[in-house]
Amino acid sequence: MLYQYVNSSEDAKIIRASNAKMKVINSIYFFALIIAFLIILKTLILPKYKIKRKRKIVTKNMEKNNYFLVYQPIINPKTKEISGVETLLRLKDKDSILTPNIFMKDIETAELIDKIVLWQLKEIKKNYTEIQLLQNKTNTFYISINLSLNEIKNRAFIESLKEEGADLISQGASICLEITGNVGLVEEDLIRLHIKDLIKAGYKIAIDDFGIEYSNISLLDQFDFHTLKLDKYFIDNLKDSVVVQNLFKVVNEISKDLNISIVVEGVEKQWQLDILMLYESCNFSIQGYYYSKPLEIHNLKNFKVK
Repeated sequence: MLYQYVNSSEDAKIIRASNAKMKVINSIYFFALIIAFLIILKTLILPKYKIKRKRKIVTKNMEKNNYFLVYQPIINPKTKEISGVETLLRLKDKDSILTPNIFMKDIETAELIDKIVLWQLKEIKKNYTEIQLLQNKTNTFYISINLSLNEIKNRAFIESLKEEGADLISQGASICLEITGNVGLVEEDLIRLHIKDLIKAGYKIAIDDFGIEYSNISLLDQFDFHTLKLDKYFIDNLKDSVVVQNLFKVVNEISKDLNISIVVEGVEKQWQLDILMLYESCNFSIQGYYYSKPLEIHNLKNFKVK
């Protein structure tokens, strides 16, 4: 529209150049706005939507009783007694049974690990009478549940754990919390305080998956615990690795010095059991398919050590 007031071709060129420049600037601003919107969408909107969607899925599975528990026996190979059982979560999906490596990520994304742990305590309470029918249990028999240090930081969750577990503990049940993960120095005092509070309430504490993270070693000094669970890596390499053999000796000595029990996970073969039986200590137990796969409650009560 400005061209009709321009008398010289030189002025028209200047105006056209200015218009072209403004178009480029406007395009840059337009693309910058699109990029800013995409960043906001990815960092703020989509994560919240994803959490909301996953919460809906997990909550629906809980309401429909699609989750259920199985129990894997933990055996003292020297005495042939049952030291405890680890509680493991399963999910019914149409005609399939899913294991945690498939669905646990949804629960973590939904930020509902604490709710699942409390739900497991309720289920254990329902099954406790049948669990007591297990024959040949040790005097220190326990039932364990998995959770991470991230949940231990939550004070409200600690109070819920104490409240939900009080009835079981008052009945004489020994509930062990198998804790995984690492914690920063800033959180160390808080974690230690909460763990002491749980122990005071009657819970036992285990360090789970020991040996698969370098930082795990620091946990031995940081927190009070009753049981150390060695990751499957130990038993798989105990035959051929001198390093693992020496580490196992050290862990065995630590267990005696600190008066804690050791659980070796992933024992599946006779040769693995044979090597473990060479160690003098009676302060360790075995968990793995050699003795039993995880069992539903109606099969657990009939389980006998072979």
